[in-house]
Amino acid sequence: MLRTYHPLQPSPTGFYLASILECTSSDVSGDDVQVWENTHLIQAESPKAALEEAIRIGEAKEREYQGEGGCICRVSFGGITRLSPVHENLESGAEIHWLDLTGINESVLAKRVAGKTVEEAYAFFDQINEEDSEYPPSGSI
Repeated sequence: MLRTYHPLQPSPTGFYLASILECTSSDVSGDDVQVWENTHLIQAESPKAALEEAIRIGEAKEREYQGEGGCICRVSFGGITRLSPVHENLESGAEIHWLDLTGINESVLAKRVAGKTVEEAYAFFDQINEEDSEYPPSGSI
């Protein structure tokens, strides 16, 4: 199911998590567009106000700069991908986000799990590098 919430549900704490796409491209032919989904903590009185703030944050990151070799790079706001209300007060151990995984295939679920002990999880995460690994693993979301 991979459902978390209704995006326009009010937050009892006044905080929301908003995920914003940031896209970086260059004028070099054949270069891939880098796309980052960045999640921001936003304090707002309503879901609409949280969306307005998320859009303001995304648009404020737009810029052009000179990259390596003199190429022109552009950072653009790609949009909002999710808005999630935070239901518990912010403190260590607070649950701030959840996913409903009911009905997910067990093999897909197993790919999402890094471990049940510190050693297992650390060993799993330690194998990840930028060159040849991805996290979460493809097919796990």
